Amino acid sequence: MRGGRTTNLALLALMALALVTGTASYAVGTAPATTVLTAAHAAAGLALVLLVPWKRAVARRGLSRPKHPGRRPESPSPPCWR
Repeated sequence: MRGGRTTNLALLALMALALVTGTASYAVGTAPATTVLTAAHAAAGLALVLLVPWKRAVARRGLSRPKHPGRRPESPSPPCWR
């Protein structure tokens, strides 16, 4: 199972969808429209939860990389970072 940019883009789109549907559901306030928006909000939340295994792979790959690939850990920091 591999994750990458598409996983991050899917998470961004789903978070935006959840924000929009949640805000719209709160703003509309009438029963029929709120029901549809709430269902869309729930679907976006479920899709976010289903993306967790792919995001875990992305995070694990990022954490396994060295922090400063061009430097050795024992080298001093540049003067501008002090």
